[in-house]
Parts: sequence; structure tokens; C-alpha cells
Amino acid sequence: MAATKASRKGVKQQSKSPAAGALPLRQLGTSDLLVSQIALGGLMFGLKTEEEQAHHLLNVAVDEYGVNFIDTSESYPRPMVPESFGRADEIVGSWLKGRDRASIILGAQVCGRSNFMNWLRKDGSNTALTPEQIVEAVDGSLTRLGTDYVDLLQIEWPDRYVGELGDDYYDYSKEQDAVDFLTQLEAMQGLITAGKVRHIGVCNETPYGIAKFLEHAQWDGMPRIASVQNSYNVLNRHTLELGVVEACAPKNGNVGIIAHTPLGGGVLTGKYIDQTLLDMDKEARLNKFYGYQIRYLNEHCQAAVKAYKEVADKHGVSLTAAALQWVYSRPFVASTVVGVTSEAQLRENLDALSVELPEELQQDMAEVFRTYREPTMGPTHA
Repeated sequence: MAATKASRKGVKQQSKSPAAGALPLRQLGTSDLLVSQIALGGLMFGLKTEEEQAHHLLNVAVDEYGVNFIDTSESYPRPMVPESFGRADEIVGSWLKGRDRASIILGAQVCGRSNFMNWLRKDGSNTALTPEQIVEAVDGSLTRLGTDYVDLLQIEWPDRYVGELGDDYYDYSKEQDAVDFLTQLEAMQGLITAGKVRHIGVCNETPYGIAKFLEHAQWDGMPRIASVQNSYNVLNRHTLELGVVEACAPKNGNVGIIAHTPLGGGVLTGKYIDQTLLDMDKEARLNKFYGYQIRYLNEHCQAAVKAYKEVADKHGVSLTAAALQWVYSRPFVASTVVGVTSEAQLRENLDALSVELPEELQQDMAEVFRTYREPTMGPTHA
């Protein structure tokens, strides 16, 4: 902890990449955070990927490719169970001990409202974005990470009701009492004042939520959100492109967009086109997080994946590389969080940034999109 605290004075220079000439750096909104175009997420650290392997992946990403943005959460790894909660934080923290803290941009997340996570808080209550819980969550993460500050504190999902991923519409009957935006921001302002948090962001948020956070920043002197981290891939485009992008545009909200789930939980590798292979792989993310990933398994998504793979094969590019580079190259995406379990996966994800997508390939992908415009909104069961 002493070394970490001493490095706090150099926080302004921390956005320099440790690997010269490597990944491009992008500014998150109006903040001074310059993050690598690809971030490494800790979603699988502590469950499928144990400490030694996770440290190796972090070393390769940072030292060989110049990744400077590491994203974790109090709820990682997935699936969320009492036995492993916070393990990802601990693994990242043990890795950080041998690092110059100021060279790493560390993203942490605090859970939104739930009715099933009564083991995460000390008093046994379900998670909610009350000031007390936000502070408890951050203090817990800082202890596990072995640092005295995080660069980007993100709300992992909203406190209020929002439509679930894959839902057809907003259901008024599911609305619930929630902690208001201003109260959440006041709690995070306190953490910034205390030096525990540098900047704040949101995840899995809607244009309405983004606008409300920005409204309080403008009129009530609250901290501005620097980023919004939402799901985005060629199978799941409309939710982000038709609303979030406008809300976050430089001339509007000026908020950095971070994409997660760029491969749709592994579907866009093409390896699960054969359903029997998925059935055999009990450790696959699509099986581990079935409730979250089922939207990628319906017949429309499967048909779309096959069509995208045919296009990639036609142009001599792997489906994985085509799907990733398509996300990486969107002008409104500041950074993309990738989650991997092996060095081979990590290198494939990072090397995809240098893959060129010929104009004809992009046109063919656009044609597939026009045919399968939003397949995750199709039938919810495969």
C-alpha cells in the first residue's frame, strides 16, 4: 500500500502506455483518462482463469501490446456466487503489486440494484446504489485491489428498472422505487473528494440515464460521467447506435463509449454454429451465463452468425477478427473490453486490431445486417 500511495502524485502521467508504439490511446469524454483502444476485462479471473494464468495474460497484454486499461468489478468472476465474489479484484491486485500503479488505468464497478445478491453486503441486504453501499463497495474493492484509488468507478447496471437485454419493450409494470441520480452522484463526489476515485462512469445504461447524469453534472455541480460501457457487437447494434451514440457524441454529452461483449459471449467466433460443440463445452460462457447469453442462441442469431462467417470466409478473414475489428473501428467506440481465458485467445483478440477489412467485406457485412437487423431481439429461446 505504501508504494501505491507514493505513486499517487504521478497520476496525471499514468495514461502513458508501458509499451512504446503499441495500442492507440483514446480519451474518455472530457476526462484526462487516455485508455488503450482495447481493455482487458477480469470477468473470468478467479473461476475459469486462476491467478497464475491471469497474471500471465495481464503481462502479455500490458508488456507486449501496450494495454493500459484493466477493467474489473466487485461482482467478478461470473457467474456471481458467494464463493468467488471479489476474486477478480484480488487477482488484479496481486498482479498490481509488481507494477507501477501510475501506468495502469484501473476500472472498477459497483453493482446496481438486485433482488438476489444478499451476500455481497456486510449487513446481508440486496445490492442497491445507496450512498452507504457505494462507499462500502469501493472500500472493499480498494482493499482487494491493494490500491488507494481507482481511476474509473463505474455503476455496473442501473438502480432503477430498465429493459433487460433482449426485451422487446419497456414494461411499465416492472418500474420500482430507486435511488435517485443526484443521490448516487453525491456519494461518488464524496469518494472523489476523498481521493479514492478519479473519474466515474456507467455501464449498461440508456440514453435517458446518460442524460440525467449529465444534467446533474451541469446544473448541480456533480462530477461528469466520463464513460458508458455497454454491450456492442454485430448482432446487437441498434440499442447503442440509435440512442447512446447520439447522447455521447462530442457535440452533445461528450461521453466516451466503451464496448463490452464484442464477440457475443463467444458466438461470433463461429465455433458454436454446431450446437453439439456448445453442448459439449460445459465451461463455455454461453453455458455458464445462460440467463444472460440466451439471446445469442435463438435461431435468428444462429442464422446471422452463419451469414457473417460466410462473408468472412469469402474474404479470407476469420469471423473472430472480422467481428472484433468491426467494433474496434467504429469512430464512436473509445475502447473495447475483451474477456479471455487463454493466451491464444488474448493474442487473437489483440491482433485483430491490425486486420484490415476491405471495403467489399464491409459492404457484405452491411448486407447481412440488413437481412438480420437485430437478431438478439428475436425468440428468446434457442
